[in-house]
Amino acid sequence: MTTSSVFEKWFPVTSDFGLIDAPLESISELYQSWWTDIGKEVSVKVSTGILDEQFNALLPLTIGLNRALILPTISNWTAFFRNGIQGSDPSSAMPVLAKQLNARTMRVCIAREPQKYPAVIWEVYEPTIICGERAGTRRSIAAANDGGNWVFETSGRPYAFEKTNRYTLTRKRDRFDRDMLTEYISHFGVPCIGDALFQTDALLEGRLISFPNWENAKNFTLEEVTARVPWER
Repeated sequence: MTTSSVFEKWFPVTSDFGLIDAPLESISELYQSWWTDIGKEVSVKVSTGILDEQFNALLPLTIGLNRALILPTISNWTAFFRNGIQGSDPSSAMPVLAKQLNARTMRVCIAREPQKYPAVIWEVYEPTIICGERAGTRRSIAAANDGGNWVFETSGRPYAFEKTNRYTLTRKRDRFDRDMLTEYISHFGVPCIGDALFQTDALLEGRLISFPNWENAKNFTLEEVTARVPWER
């Protein structure tokens, strides 16, 4: 697929990623310590390059998620990506980072091909436990194809800006879409999703954190994942 958008080119890496309201260096240090403490041999590298080059440093893609890329954005938020074949799996990392950094974090998911099941998901994690909600989860909204059938799910207290009248539309896939997600995160100072969230043509300085992959974990190129090789072999 030919595209002028770097963000679109790097689906699925960019289809499901994290946002952290904390400085890049603090995130990098904590993420490194997290894996070091559980016995991983961690490597941290200052990653410099334009946006496409930064994502290229995540290759190969793997189910092992053994590389993380932490990048500055044009907002006060820092972006978090990993080299997963189905996205960056931020839902496993964002709650921990929220607690340890004492900062708000988010999961932003707009999944389409090559992911098997499309979805639009937004999750907000707070650094403290919110009474009556899952530990750390402030708000979660998801419209997703779950094995062939669309589901719509929410948890946590709605924000005042939410378009709750949309949540009763007949088609579940229409109850929460990309435009709504983009509007919702704008209330937190994140102006957009995609290339414009970064200084696309400028040199970005991020952090690439890596550790050895699982034993026997298969590696894939971006082209193989886009062609659905991991699922159709």
